[in-house]
Amino acid sequence: MQSKTSCFKCLNGTLLRKNLTRFWPLWVLYAAIWTLAAPVYQFLTLFGVTARYVDSAAQLADRSAAALLETGTEFGLWMAVLFGCLFAMALYSYLYTARSVGMMHSFPLRRECLFLTNFLTGCVVFLTTLVVSALLTAAVQAAAGMLDWRNLGLWFLCAAGQMLFFYAFAVFCAMFTGQMLAAPAFYVAWNAVAYVLDASVQSFAGLFLYGYEGGGTPGWVQWLTPIYQLESRLRTTSEWNEALRCRVNHDVEGLGTLGIYALAGVAFAVGALVVYKLRRSETAGDTVSIRWARQLFRFGVGLCAAMTFGQWLYQLIWDQFFYADTGLHVLTLAILCMVALGLVGFYGAEMLLCKSFRVFRSGWKGAVLTAAIVVALGVGVGLDVTGVETRVPEIGEIKELSVRIGCSNSVSATVTDRETIQKFLDLHQALIDGKDEELRRKDYYRFNDAEPAGETHDSGWVDLTYDLDGNTLRRSYSLTYVYEELEKPDSLVSRAAALASDPTVQRAGLMSDWDDVTVQDLEEHLSSGQMDYVQRIYSNGEGWEGSTYPFEESVAREVLAALLRDIDAGRGGRTIFRKAGWNQVYQNDLLFRYRGEDNEERFSVQISFTPEYTETVAALKRLGIATESRPLLTQGEVHEISETGGQLPGLEATENYSAAAEAGRVPPDVSGTVVYENPDTGEQVLMVPTEERTPQEANT
Repeated sequence: MQSKTSCFKCLNGTLLRKNLTRFWPLWVLYAAIWTLAAPVYQFLTLFGVTARYVDSAAQLADRSAAALLETGTEFGLWMAVLFGCLFAMALYSYLYTARSVGMMHSFPLRRECLFLTNFLTGCVVFLTTLVVSALLTAAVQAAAGMLDWRNLGLWFLCAAGQMLFFYAFAVFCAMFTGQMLAAPAFYVAWNAVAYVLDASVQSFAGLFLYGYEGGGTPGWVQWLTPIYQLESRLRTTSEWNEALRCRVNHDVEGLGTLGIYALAGVAFAVGALVVYKLRRSETAGDTVSIRWARQLFRFGVGLCAAMTFGQWLYQLIWDQFFYADTGLHVLTLAILCMVALGLVGFYGAEMLLCKSFRVFRSGWKGAVLTAAIVVALGVGVGLDVTGVETRVPEIGEIKELSVRIGCSNSVSATVTDRETIQKFLDLHQALIDGKDEELRRKDYYRFNDAEPAGETHDSGWVDLTYDLDGNTLRRSYSLTYVYEELEKPDSLVSRAAALASDPTVQRAGLMSDWDDVTVQDLEEHLSSGQMDYVQRIYSNGEGWEGSTYPFEESVAREVLAALLRDIDAGRGGRTIFRKAGWNQVYQNDLLFRYRGEDNEERFSVQISFTPEYTETVAALKRLGIATESRPLLTQGEVHEISETGGQLPGLEATENYSAAAEAGRVPPDVSGTVVYENPDTGEQVLMVPTEERTPQEANT
C-alpha cells in the first residue's frame, strides 16, 4: 500500500503560506520597527536637522555610518532577543494544546517537515525584512549621495546573525515545554542562568571569605551568557581624522564572536529538531515535555532558589539580628536559609511537574539530594576548602595591578613596575596573616563607644585588583589601626602608608581617571591650567563659594614640574592615614588641561595637594597664582572659618555692607570680596583684599 506520508519533501508550501498569513501582525510589527530603525532613521539623519549643522559631507557620512552600525549591533541585539522568542512562541504554539498538536501530527507530514517548515518561516520573515530594510536604506543614502554598501553589509550581518542565534535558541527552549508561558521563562532563564549562578557563588564567597571581592566574570560564563558576550564584544569602531574633523573608517569588531554564535544557532536548530522527534504529543500542557529534562528542572530550580533567594533571606535575618557577627554560627545560619529556600524551589518545581500539591512523600529523595548539594556547596565555599582566601598570585602571572588605598582621602593607580608590584604582594600576604587581629579590632572598636573613630583610631582600606592576563583577581581589606602605629615602620598601616606615598604609585595615580594616558603624555601635550580658591565663606557653617584662577601653558609647566618633584620626593599621599587627614588637604585643587589627538583641549586632570608639597606651594606663590586674595586654605581651615566666624587671610573688614551697597560704593558679588555676617550681632560686614588687585585679576 502506498504511504500517504511525505518522506522526502522537507518543506511544505501550504503550511508556510498558512504561517505567513496566520501570524501577519507579528511579522508586520517586526518589519515596522526595522523600517523605523534603519531607512527612516537614515532619512532623518541625512536630510533632517543633523544635515544642517555639519560642516562637510564627510561629517555627515560619519553621522550616517555611526547611526547605521550602532543600530545593527546594539539595537539589533535587543530586537533579536525579543523577537527571537516571539517568533518561536508563535510558530510552535501548536505544541502547547493537546487538540492542536494532535491535529498537526495527524497530517501526512513527517515531523522533520513540520519542524523545518515552521523554522524556515521565521528565517524567511526576518531575512526578507532585513533585506528590504537594507534596500530602502540604500535608496535613502543614494538620494543623499552617501551610499555605502560595506556598512550596509555589516549592518545586515550583525542584525541577521544575532537574530539567527536567538531565534534558534528560543526554538530549542520551546521544545522542552508544553506550556505557552513556560517557553519564555525557559528562554530567559537559560540565557542568564550561568551568569546568575556565578554571581551568586561569588556573592556568597564574599560574605565569608576574608578580603574576597570576586574575580570578575569568567570567560566561560561570558560565553554561556550570549547577551552579555555580544553586548561587550560586538561594537562599532572608528578613527578620528583631524583634516576632516570627523571619524572615518567605521567598522565593527567582534564579528568572530558573532560568527561563533551564528554557528551555535545552527547547532541549536539541529538540537531542537532532535528533541522534537523525541517529544511525545501527549506532553502538551506539561511544564517539561522531555523526560530526562525533568530531573534537570527539579534540581536546577532548587539550586537557583537556594543561591539567590536563600542568600537574600540570610542577609535579611543577619541584618536584623546578627549584625557584625561572624563565625561558624553565621555560616550555619546562611546554609540553613539556603537549604530552606532550596527545598521550596525543589518542591515548587515538583508540583509544576506533577500538577499536584501531593509531592512531599514522592519527592523526598530528590529533596534530600538537593539539600545535600546546597550544604556541600555552602560548606565548601564558606570554609574555603579550595584556598581562595589565602591565595596570593605569583608575580610572574601578573600583567598589571590596580590599587586603591584610602582612609580620609585616597589614591588610585594602576602599576606595572615589577618592584612595586612585589611590595604590594608582600603587603597582601601581611594583610592575610593579620586577619585575626583585624577582625578582633573591628569588633572591639565597633562596640566600644568610649573610643570613637577619629579620636584614637581610624579604619582605612586596601583594594587590590590583579590582571592575570585575561583573568581577574580582586581583594579588598579593611585596615583598623590606632594612630600611634603610624610611627612603627613594621605595622600594617605604616606599610600601606609607605606604598600610598610611593612615587611610582603617586605618579600613576595622577592619571587614574584616564585610560592609556601617562604623565609623559600630560607633559608633552599640556596646554593650560587653573587653581581653585575660596572666594567667599559664610558663617555658622553655611558653606563657601569658590572661583578659579587660570594660567597659561608656560606657567602650567612650571607648576606641574614642581608638583612632580614633590611626588618624586615622597611628599604625596602622606595624609591618607593621619588623624583628620582630609583637613590637611588644600581646598585649592590644581587642574591641568592637555590636548587630545584633535589638538583641542578635551581632557583635564584634577590634582589635590597638601602643605607638604613645599615646591608646589613655593611655585604657586612665586608665579603669583597663590596670593592674599587667592589664599591657599586647607579643608580644615575653611571649615574652621565657616564654623567660628573667622576671617579669610589677607582680607580685612571695611564697613557695613548694606550701607556701602546703598551708597553705591561697592557693587554686590565683586570678585575677591567676602560678605561676613557676625553670628552674635547679625551685622553684615564687607571684607576686601588687603592687597591691591590688578585689572586683569579683577576681571578673572
